[in-house]
Amino acid sequence: MSDTLALEVQIAEQELTSQELLACVERIGTRTTYTCPECNGTLWQVQTDELPRFRCHVGHAYAAEAWEGA
Repeated sequence: MSDTLALEVQIAEQELTSQELLACVERIGTRTTYTCPECNGTLWQVQTDELPRFRCHVGHAYAAEAWEGA
């Protein structure tokens, strides 16, 4: 399992404190100008070999195709 995937599993399991979560998101992604549609927090872009994905500071996750047609 890659380091990025391991961190994303920790984020998804929601077993991290808010500071630990923010540190994980900052390690795996790049801050964007987009905001989370659920909490209005900053989204980080997580780049993979596939389509880009996004995570916010509280762990919400989105794929680029979620915004297609929006």
